[in-house]
Amino acid sequence: MPTKDSKLANGLIGVDFNTVVKSAIFKEGKISSPIADGYFRVKYRISGQPVHYEIYYLDNLSFMPELTNKKPDLTGSCYEITTDEINTLVKSNTAIRFTTQVKIGQEDTFSFYIRSDDGSKLLIDNKLVIDNDGDHGVREKSGNIHLEKGKHKLEVLWFNGGGDGWLDVFVESSNMPKQILPTTMLKID
Repeated sequence: MPTKDSKLANGLIGVDFNTVVKSAIFKEGKISSPIADGYFRVKYRISGQPVHYEIYYLDNLSFMPELTNKKPDLTGSCYEITTDEINTLVKSNTAIRFTTQVKIGQEDTFSFYIRSDDGSKLLIDNKLVIDNDGDHGVREKSGNIHLEKGKHKLEVLWFNGGGDGWLDVFVESSNMPKQILPTTMLKID
C-alpha cells in the first residue's frame, strides 16, 4: 500500500517476476486519489502449455451447464487460465473447461479469485472453491482453501452467454500478493 514515505517512481520500472504495483497521488502528505493496482506478469519460456481446454458450443446459456456427458467441439492447450489466449474461439453460448495441476511449494491457505463475464466456477481436487455462476457482467468472487505441498488438480469452468466475455484467475497466499495465477505454478497433467 503506498504511503507518503513510499519511493517515488521516476521513469521505467524493470520487472523480472510477477509483480503487483500499487500507486496513488499524494498532496501535502495525504492520499488524494484512489489507489490504482497494476498486475504485471512475466511469462517464462516453458516446455509445453500447462493448461488443457475443452470448448463446447451450446444454446441459450444463462448458467454453467453440466459438461460431464458432452463431447467438446474443440480441444487444445494454452499457457494460462484466461480467455485472452483463446478469445477468437469464444462466441455466444460458449462453455469452456480448463484443467491443469497447480504446484504448491509450501503448505498454506490460498485465496483464489475469479473475475468473469459471464459465469464461472473453480474447483481444486474436485472441491468447489468458488461459485461465480450466472449471466452477469464482469464480477469477481473469491474462495479460500488450505493446500499441502505438492500437485493438486485444478479445474475452471466458464461460459459466455452472449456479447463480450471475460475470464481471469488470481491467487494470493501469506507469502504471495494477489496476482494472476502464474504459469510457473501450473503443471502439465
